[in-house]
Amino acid sequence: FLVAEVFMYVAVIGLLLLLLSEEVRRRIELYISKHFYKHKYEYDEVWIAFTRRIGSKIRLDDLLPQLVNSVQEILNTERVFIFLHDEGRNQLVLRESSLLLPKTFTIAMSSQLVKYFQQTQTPPMDIPTIQKTPELQAIYQEQHELFETLAIALCAPLRITENFIGLLAVGVERTGEPYSYEDY
Repeated sequence: FLVAEVFMYVAVIGLLLLLLSEEVRRRIELYISKHFYKHKYEYDEVWIAFTRRIGSKIRLDDLLPQLVNSVQEILNTERVFIFLHDEGRNQLVLRESSLLLPKTFTIAMSSQLVKYFQQTQTPPMDIPTIQKTPELQAIYQEQHELFETLAIALCAPLRITENFIGLLAVGVERTGEPYSYEDY
């Protein structure tokens, strides 16, 4: 009888220590994300729902918040930023964001980042790759303040046919896990 009680107390303490472990908690969050947020990987259903929500919206200012919300849901992130080309200023201007920001962010069309996205059909999009790849480090150095201030993890060019019209940038996934190739 005493051995069973001791075993029970040891098991409870062991379970508490296990649950308080950061690594175990991270793995549980990842498991929950992959198994209970399957909609993240069901892009076609999310895309259909998105097109239904925006079906009656015509103005860009009405469309962009819907796009930001859909990207947040699909990629399971808190941070989504849409930069669009402003021809008058010849810059990419932050037009929509999932966060309320105290200032407007811009990227010069003459920047190395924009030139790279304009010239490369399928560029690497994750910031750690841009940071670590020797031929892309100049791009990171040029835009590091933007990447760090907004905590951007992924960047993707926005195109209409072959025309570069802007940039989609997102922060890290809520679970803290890096994005996989399936995500982009």
